Amino acid sequence: MSIVYDNTRIGFRDGMMELAAERDDIVLVSTDSLKVVKGEPFQERWPDRVIELGIAEQNGVAVCAGLASSGLIPYLCTYAGFLTMRACEQMRTFVGYPQLKARFIGANGGIYGGNREGVTHQFIEDLGILRTIPGYT
Repeated sequence: MSIVYDNTRIGFRDGMMELAAERDDIVLVSTDSLKVVKGEPFQERWPDRVIELGIAEQNGVAVCAGLASSGLIPYLCTYAGFLTMRACEQMRTFVGYPQLKARFIGANGGIYGGNREGVTHQFIEDLGILRTIPGYT
């Protein structure tokens, strides 16, 4: 096995494609972020396993909690800070406390925002916030 150094978004995409090919219980939930995480190939191959909610991170976490409590394994993809800043309470209460199997993929963690997205998409608090919620690593 060789090591491939590539963009983390491409790595996420490739990992999700491989995982979904092996498991039927994988669902990709997006809050207007499929392009951000390179999720278009997933949507093309499994359109019935993609839920697009628009810009609604708090709702996205609640949807993931419902899917997880029904036996599915949802992966919510959005910008890291929109999860940790906007949807922190939902992550704690709906997923963390009941220890549900929901996965959160946050693009642009820390100050990685870059030139295009700018300061509104850069978050230095994201890891600090998640460390305080039971069950998050």
